[in-house]
Amino acid sequence: MTIEIKQFRLMPRKDNSKFVYAFQNDSNINYLSEQLLTIGEFGFGSREQIYSKADELKRSIDEKNEKVKSLTAEIPTLKSDISQLRFLFSAVSTSKPDAMTQVKLAAAREIADKYGVKSEGDITSLEKRLKLLPYYISSIKDEVSEEQLKLGRVSDLISAYERIVEGNYIDNLIRAQREQEVEKNTVCKKS
Repeated sequence: MTIEIKQFRLMPRKDNSKFVYAFQNDSNINYLSEQLLTIGEFGFGSREQIYSKADELKRSIDEKNEKVKSLTAEIPTLKSDISQLRFLFSAVSTSKPDAMTQVKLAAAREIADKYGVKSEGDITSLEKRLKLLPYYISSIKDEVSEEQLKLGRVSDLISAYERIVEGNYIDNLIRAQREQEVEKNTVCKKS
């Protein structure tokens, strides 16, 4: 008993029309080879693994993009906080600050508590963090780019799988078997 799930035929198409047709110049073969390479690279063994990897990559990309946004927003705040901390340590030596200076010092003390700054050496570590933030942001963006490429490959694999199999192979087998049983039952009832 043979059940045909879907008739899948590949029509020869050249990748490069200037060259003679050969299997190395066939776009369908190249496309399917890329899908097999993706399956091998990621070690997929089931349809569910493919879909779960796509979801995992999407979540990771979203999380990293949020992290980039928060770190990018932190840069101007950190610059402002460092300047207020510098003011705090320079104004401490002032004997009698006026009311405005006292308000600025109170705000600077809150910032010092926020970062746990006790000395000018702590300010230097914040300045180092400020200098390193753009590099850290850049490395996260590079990771996002790599994951987007991986997601693109997995998405191509999903679309190829669905185009070839038309959804879930097992569901199609079950559906075909049920249709045959219904046909048998109707033939038996007619007899």
